[in-house]
Amino acid sequence: MFKKLLLSILILIIFSNNNLFSQSIAVTGITIPNPTLNRFGKCNTPAILPTITAIFNAALSPGSSVVNGGIVCTNACDTTIVDISINGLEWDQDPDVNWIHSIYVSNLGGIAVTPSPAFPTFDTRYVFRSAAIACVGACGPPGGQVAGGAGFYFVGGGQWCCPGGGSTPSPCDNYGDGTKDCGVTFNYPFRIRICNNLLNGTTLFVKIKADSDGNTGCWRDADLLQNVITFDLKITSPTPALYSIPVATNTPITKTCTPALKYQTTVTSTCGNGNAVTWWSLATGGTQIGTGSPFTFDSTVCMAGKTIYAQCCTIQSICLNRKAYLVGGTCPLPIAISNVATTNPVCPVQCGNITGVTVTNGVAPFSFTVMPENITNSTGVFNCLSGASHTVTVTDAIGCTASAAANFTIPVCGGPTTLP
Repeated sequence: MFKKLLLSILILIIFSNNNLFSQSIAVTGITIPNPTLNRFGKCNTPAILPTITAIFNAALSPGSSVVNGGIVCTNACDTTIVDISINGLEWDQDPDVNWIHSIYVSNLGGIAVTPSPAFPTFDTRYVFRSAAIACVGACGPPGGQVAGGAGFYFVGGGQWCCPGGGSTPSPCDNYGDGTKDCGVTFNYPFRIRICNNLLNGTTLFVKIKADSDGNTGCWRDADLLQNVITFDLKITSPTPALYSIPVATNTPITKTCTPALKYQTTVTSTCGNGNAVTWWSLATGGTQIGTGSPFTFDSTVCMAGKTIYAQCCTIQSICLNRKAYLVGGTCPLPIAISNVATTNPVCPVQCGNITGVTVTNGVAPFSFTVMPENITNSTGVFNCLSGASHTVTVTDAIGCTASAAANFTIPVCGGPTTLP
């Protein structure tokens, strides 16, 4: 009895673990767009849709789960791993004997692709290449070369074809797979890693694209057809709003010149997930320029109209999870002297006067210094200055300065006296 009970418990644990770590995600909206101009759809009229299996990997997706066949996101800063197999694909080589050469996920941003260990290995004559080393038609027809994506590229058969090619073909210098044509079905398994901040709405759109050897390989004829399959993964509960960063605000931009020129504003934003917001110079990579909220943003140049980026996740990886913020406000105008009022010397007294200095912009109160006398006051009025050339400098409350010339016309005194 004890053995039977123990066996039942073990079976229950195994069954529970299998359900916990490999759960199916509902796949809907399977489509072959424009089937008469799509090699995945041309073999049959109407086109026969493939079947698609999507398996959620809970062990590698701690920030999400599956409920009622759909993904539930609990941590928008994490990623979700899904193993997918597209089954029952057919490829039409006509027109132009275009053999399939590459097949990959073509979503832009937020989805990384790798081979799937959960499904049998894809045709061993194909090799996996990341997006960074995806093939571009090595020597195909002008206008035919296209950049592929992360996925599988045909390298079998020793069919290198570019002029001067070596004895060992590369995936990019190669004809395609001539064995795949109408009547021959095949499967395409792969793994995707999804940034959880993409799990919005009720479905996640996935786009699979395949290219002929006239595009990513080296066949003489470019493939002008768009060979695409699209489908949706179900989302039961979208990414909670805790990741969204409220619209940031910043205080008016100020300026100081002491001890050096500096512009400053305070930017306020928050992370709903409890993390401290960090501030960055670029959407990816770049330099961290601050932490927390409010954040005092200093710069030697005025930041009005500059874009900075707030980040609430410590994980960057493939996820473009920074939010752009355009710093508002206007740049403080530089202090300037628009006019220096003077009176010229008159005989017999050989000295002139500065009767007033007009200042624009700047921050009051102001102080004024006249050189070469090196006299400073708060009025800008200087009496009985000797010599013809002087310089007036104004300094405002934040240490910014401006200068202007104050020149006198010196009269000639001591000439003949006219008697009455």
